[in-house]
Amino acid sequence: MAKKIYIKFALLFIAINLICFVNLYAAIEEVEVNENNVNNSETTQESEELKLQKEQLNNMIKQLLDEILVKINYIDQRVEEIRSTEEYETYPAIRLNMDTPLFGLVKVTNNKLNITQDVSAADVASGYSIRTVIKNRSIKLPDVTFAGIVVSTRDVKLNEDIELSDANNAVLKLMQYSQKADSAIEFLDKQINKNFREYIPKEKLEQITELQRRLTKLEENLVTQDMNTIKLDMLVENKEEQDALNNYYNTFKELSSNIKQSKIVVDNVLIADEALRDAQRDVIDIEARSLELTDGLEKALLSQKENINLEVMLNRMKERLENRQKSIEEYVLNSVEEREIKKDEVKYPISLYVEKMIKQKKKQSETKGVKKKKKISPKTVTYYWRTAKTQVLPHFGNLDATTITQEQIEEHFEELDYSTKYLKDIKLVLKLSLDLVVKEKLRPDNPAEKERFPFHNHKIQNASS
Repeated sequence: MAKKIYIKFALLFIAINLICFVNLYAAIEEVEVNENNVNNSETTQESEELKLQKEQLNNMIKQLLDEILVKINYIDQRVEEIRSTEEYETYPAIRLNMDTPLFGLVKVTNNKLNITQDVSAADVASGYSIRTVIKNRSIKLPDVTFAGIVVSTRDVKLNEDIELSDANNAVLKLMQYSQKADSAIEFLDKQINKNFREYIPKEKLEQITELQRRLTKLEENLVTQDMNTIKLDMLVENKEEQDALNNYYNTFKELSSNIKQSKIVVDNVLIADEALRDAQRDVIDIEARSLELTDGLEKALLSQKENINLEVMLNRMKERLENRQKSIEEYVLNSVEEREIKKDEVKYPISLYVEKMIKQKKKQSETKGVKKKKKISPKTVTYYWRTAKTQVLPHFGNLDATTITQEQIEEHFEELDYSTKYLKDIKLVLKLSLDLVVKEKLRPDNPAEKERFPFHNHKIQNASS
């Protein structure tokens, strides 16, 4: 009897343990499934973020390519416009200045579109340029480097299949190429007016100068009307007045755009006669509309001032400024542009290292016991600072000291019209400042150190007809 009871208890104990084991196993399985689901969810989320980031970069690449294409087309259009002018047909010197194979304006402008940074010597020799990038919709990125020198590059197609890291690099490169295209356009326009001005008939030149004067006057008046719209914005009280103000704003924006466009047209001494007549008509129209805007704003302000309540106006001004500030902050915080805004902030501006260099030189000039060869006079430090303030900081101050290139430096020096000695002094101040960037190991080389001498201004000499 006791034996049977013992067996029953043993079987019951085994059954209970078996049930507990099954429940425990099921719980473990459930935990593992949940963990896998969480991991899969995290992986999916990470994949979606990368996909979104790549999509945004692809959109930026497309926009930059389109933007650069517009600029290249502008250069080609300007060249064709010049070749279609009467002056081009009349004066052999203009044709020589334009089309000379090595030093003609067309050749020099196209040379400014050549890409020489972060590519191999073979790429440079083959004439790799921004035009190549736009035509092939591909970009060359460094493949093999040795001691900071690019030995070979690889072609990366600018399409949806581009790798994420390549897309990031491509965006940065295309932004640089867009700036190079801007520099080429600026150079072309400046050289056209500089070198061809003497070939323009006196009467036509006087008409161009007069239009430029009138457009400048219109611009100055527009600044005044901008202030008047701001004043009126603080005074309006009802919907009817607000609608009238909105109309003034729209007219103001249209006039601003029209003046800008007209200035581009008349800032070209080789403008065709028909285009010049069109510009004259456009300026007359702008003047009439500008006068209408001025009269309307002045009457509206005069009407509001008669019933002005200073306290109400100040409260309204405060409220609107607070609302605008809030809107801007919300935009920066919530939009996808936030990353771009942060990315554009220059962490290491050249101005920072100019100041550091001047402080070091000043301290060196004040330190006693320094060997005569290493001693620097206070007068020299003052000269360095004056040169930096007038020549280096205005052009280079806001540029990134870690990414500025030798090409950028050379392009700027080509535009300067000073003695060789003074150009060397400007370059020395820049070099001494960038030496500190290299010393802090923020870049491997000093682009100002590579600047070739003697300096020269790249000027297209007028050939005799």
